Amino acid sequence: MSKIINFGEKVEGYDIPVLNISLVNHKVHYVNPVSNLLGDLNFNLKKYLKYFTKSDWKKAEIKFFKEQIKSKLIFPSNNLLNPQSIVENAQIFSKNSPRISIDAGAHMFSATAFFPSTRPGDVLISNGLASMAFALPAAIACALDDPSQAVMCFTGDGGLMMCLGELCTAVETQANIVVVVFNDSALSLIDIKQQSRQFPTRGVRWGKHDFAGTMQSLGGLGFSVHNEEEYALALQTALNAGGPCLIDVQIDPSGYAHQLKAMRG
Repeated sequence: MSKIINFGEKVEGYDIPVLNISLVNHKVHYVNPVSNLLGDLNFNLKKYLKYFTKSDWKKAEIKFFKEQIKSKLIFPSNNLLNPQSIVENAQIFSKNSPRISIDAGAHMFSATAFFPSTRPGDVLISNGLASMAFALPAAIACALDDPSQAVMCFTGDGGLMMCLGELCTAVETQANIVVVVFNDSALSLIDIKQQSRQFPTRGVRWGKHDFAGTMQSLGGLGFSVHNEEEYALALQTALNAGGPCLIDVQIDPSGYAHQLKAMRG
């Protein structure tokens, strides 16, 4: 059974009607849908496709739209590695169609926008409430579910510190994962919000930590990288390792504010 509820509203700030398809009525704060289609998802989607089989969208229009979105999310940077280049260079793994897990934090903008994924279920992310410390245990579980498939874990240093002990789990189970740490010594997303409201910087920054050394001490492979050449070498080594690896990347976080504004306004 299905049920339609009409709200008669659009996305705030955009002249775009939204149809929300979900199991239950949950009116989230950032979207006011024109209608809600509620009930069993499989039943409702089949019923929906029965009446709406054609689209006015053309492939060229879709491609242009995607390129426009990506162009606005480009990460401005100096000579240091930045989140966008980290994600794009990690596409060496895309030849093996890896699954990826993404932790909550500013790095997730680049990870979701610039890493190609083509299959349902290949991107694991803590959406909605966006709980930190999700990506590492999710990557381990994913790798143990299918040991033949590599899994990339994109995490910030803050999220990793909240579940650092899970590196022991990765080593003990020999999970086939590559953990990429966006190391900027800060909770950057909260740091940006503090600055935007002209609040004093409190509780969001710390000194540099050696996550590569931590991984090595636990019995896994750990690499500390500072430029694209070191990063490429670490990725290639991790690609052939077949076990848990961690790449600790010292990044330039200065473009996060630009990305956040482009994505959320």
